Amino acid sequence: MDLAARQRGQAERNRMIREALAGQGDDGRRVRQVSHYVFPDLAGEAASDGALKDAVAGYGFTARFTAAGDGLILEHEREVASAAFDAEVAGLIETMDQMGWQYDGWDCAVLPAE
Repeated sequence: MDLAARQRGQAERNRMIREALAGQGDDGRRVRQVSHYVFPDLAGEAASDGALKDAVAGYGFTARFTAAGDGLILEHEREVASAAFDAEVAGLIETMDQMGWQYDGWDCAVLPAE
């Protein structure tokens, strides 16, 4: 699947996650910890985890290994309801693609509207 198709697919998943949040009273506008999951592309040559961490430093992420140690969890604090969030995710997918890693989605806590 090409980059643009993966970005469109993730944009649809973003919409579905926001719908699930809304079903629990969360409009996605409150800042919260967001975790993005990335894994090396086993079909190609993946940049080292250190190089990847350097590449995403501008996003303000902290990075840690997944429990199984086979990927990274990139975490930051932000809202998830805006077009800017979707653009950031699309950019992250492109960056991962360039580095030989795969973006596998995001999650966050439910924070009901105040």
